Amino acid sequence: MPPEAKLSLAPVSRVVDGLVWLVTVQPIVTLVALLLITVGLGAGMPRLEPQADPTTFLPEDSPVAVANEKIGELFADGDTTVTLLFRGDSLSPEGLAQMDRTIRQIEANPLVAPLLASDTASPALLVGAVLRTDDFAALPQERIDQVAAQLPGLGSLTGADAQGDPVSIAIVTLLKGDTREGELAIRDIAEASHGPLEVSSLSPATVEDERSWATGDQMMILRIASLAVIAMLLLLFTRSIFDSLVSLLGLGLTIVWVMGAQGWLGPGGAGVIGPPNTLTSLVSIILIGLVVDYAIQAVGLYREERGDGHSVRNAVRLGLRRVSIPLSLAAVTTIAAFLTNLRSPIAANADFGVVAGLGVLCGLVVMLSLGAASRGLFDGWRESRGSLRPARLITGALPGVAPFARGLARLLARWPSPFLAAVAVITILLGISATQIGTEFDSRDFLPAGGDSIRDTETLSEVFGDPTDTISVLIEAELTDGRTVRNLFDFNDALTDDLRMPEGVVGDVQASLGLLWLDWITDDTAANPNDKYDAALAARTEAASQFRLDPVEIQ
Repeated sequence: MPPEAKLSLAPVSRVVDGLVWLVTVQPIVTLVALLLITVGLGAGMPRLEPQADPTTFLPEDSPVAVANEKIGELFADGDTTVTLLFRGDSLSPEGLAQMDRTIRQIEANPLVAPLLASDTASPALLVGAVLRTDDFAALPQERIDQVAAQLPGLGSLTGADAQGDPVSIAIVTLLKGDTREGELAIRDIAEASHGPLEVSSLSPATVEDERSWATGDQMMILRIASLAVIAMLLLLFTRSIFDSLVSLLGLGLTIVWVMGAQGWLGPGGAGVIGPPNTLTSLVSIILIGLVVDYAIQAVGLYREERGDGHSVRNAVRLGLRRVSIPLSLAAVTTIAAFLTNLRSPIAANADFGVVAGLGVLCGLVVMLSLGAASRGLFDGWRESRGSLRPARLITGALPGVAPFARGLARLLARWPSPFLAAVAVITILLGISATQIGTEFDSRDFLPAGGDSIRDTETLSEVFGDPTDTISVLIEAELTDGRTVRNLFDFNDALTDDLRMPEGVVGDVQASLGLLWLDWITDDTAANPNDKYDAALAARTEAASQFRLDPVEIQ
């Protein structure tokens, strides 16, 4: 080996020598040290924050991220909209009666009533207002049909899905603030509604609740299932209950180490990284395959040394030394690859690099030390009693695999060109296919497949078209400056003028200081007796704007 290579491997060799000495000479100390580290890192797990919103993958210093942060700090959250979906013929006596009954239960609920911002918009409300009745069950169908034909606003609340089945919606608006309990109470009432209509509820809280269930309970079920499969494969390859249990224990310790370290480094600890996100939740899945591979290789080399006639202690020492350097170098390159995410301007990507890199390091340390120390103690004890069985090589676990591997190696060595050509052709074909990968973003991609949220979202899209995005505009200016006020009014006018409205905009300004001001200085009392018109404010605004906007008057 060239001197340069020896120099580059020297630090790794020194670490490996220390690990080999500790594991072979002091196996009990090794296991105690692993236990203490597990307890220390595991104490960080309660510090883990809830998973972050998966759709906020923005660079921290981007204008959009900065604006979102300022809007959140200065104005908090806006009103919350809860959409009730009624599948079935809602424009029938029984359907309207069920809808009205469900909405009344929602509005009377003690968790919802204090949060209501306005009356619930629904087909039942419109029909009832025209017919001046709430006894929908007694209405004849012909009368309902006549009213429905005369109500143009009803079309925005009713329609049919892709299968032609009738669907209607009701909109519940809750005041800004913490509305989670109210949203979930609405969901429970909707799901318990009885009648000809199938009722469901869609809101930020229901989506987040379903997403937490999918990434929490469901992911836990998937992890348990994957562990069961891994356990069977380990038993198949190692043909040893002891080696299988040690490997699974090592995998469990690795996950505890990583999650604990994530808690200590996260917002609940040192604050070096952010809260868990969609990417970091995948690290445990990555570790299952990676760490088990470490375990199988360690077991295989240990058994090869035993098969060559070495004692248990020497087999542990020689096998650990043979496996440590290649696995350490492979782990270092993997960690380096993950840590390149630190250069990403998106914090979630950088956090994933840190957590994944820590996971690889923890898995390597645990599997090399735990497995070797455990086998040294257990097999050493059986060796001293004379009950140690001959080692069974991993390569003999599946009949026919070893001869196949040797035959394939001979073919590759004798005719390498055809294999290289095949790899090149496959690479080119897959590379061409990769160019067809779509890069469009859809928020529905983050919804659990097969869940109520994505089903309701797709139904709304089919019936009422794709949902529109609401754009929040942050304006930083001196309010008493006349130019600012003129711009506020002009901004509202621009979004109501077909010639000036930007392409893609499909609605007016929903809320703004300019809109609020116009509401108070515009006299609509003839059409709306409860209009907020203020004659004094209108007169002062008119006087201030005759020649110029006077800052004193504006203030």
